[in-house]
Amino acid sequence: MEKRIVTSLCIITIVVGLLSLFLVSEFYGPAKLEISSITKSMNNRLVLVQGIVTNLRISGENTFFVLERNNTGIKVVIFNKNYNIENNQNIIVKGRVSIYKNQLEIIANDIIVKNI
Repeated sequence: MEKRIVTSLCIITIVVGLLSLFLVSEFYGPAKLEISSITKSMNNRLVLVQGIVTNLRISGENTFFVLERNNTGIKVVIFNKNYNIENNQNIIVKGRVSIYKNQLEIIANDIIVKNI
């Protein structure tokens, strides 16, 4: 009988733990934002933004471009990663808001190419 109770408690604990992890990931994941809503007060905040790649420049292992959407743009920097992106591609950027030389930019952690 005790073995059955212990097994039941373990299963309940696992289910509650998995549900908690799911809820935490939903509420504390990166904010999905429009480029125009990103401000300097969001420095170091993790965000998801979607837009079109423009002004693409590759220097060694680093990639620089402007992500544009609805006539607004933000600089994006990718350090030490090689993504196969091109100008005029529709992408989603996951990264941290940063301020460099008093200008907003996103330091990308991940890039997802959108097929339209």
